[in-house]
Amino acid sequence: MPVSSIPSESESDRSPDFIAARIAAVERALSWVREGHEERERQDLTDAWLWDKCRATESLTEFCILRRQKTQRAENRRRARNYYLARRGERQQEFEWQQAERARQAQHNLQKSVELPPDSSASALPIGVWGSLSSGWGSECGWDAPGNAQWGISDGEHP
Repeated sequence: MPVSSIPSESESDRSPDFIAARIAAVERALSWVREGHEERERQDLTDAWLWDKCRATESLTEFCILRRQKTQRAENRRRARNYYLARRGERQQEFEWQQAERARQAQHNLQKSVELPPDSSASALPIGVWGSLSSGWGSECGWDAPGNAQWGISDGEHP
């Protein structure tokens, strides 16, 4: 039911019956719009409904107040949504930055833990490093050379 199907009033026809009929038509049209039709159509119908409601009470200032409140509520909803979306974006960026920072720190710590002096062998590694070099074998298996697993306690002294 488009807005054009709502009866329009002439300047001479301001009877309470006509205004009541117009309000009823606008309310029917509003229910039609609520079923999923365009937002602009809903805005026009709501304005017409407010106008007729205020005209029935002969209060133009009431219409202005109601219209301003309605506009203000819509603006507040828009601002709240924009704020929410902006905060969600900021939180997502912060989360991604923290993840990247943790990954960089973990990579740095891993590199630092496996750095060897230039002339050292794997058998001279301190306690705990053998486990990190064992590629998941656990603390019982250390490496003294590539491909040569040593079973035992990984304290650097026991093969």
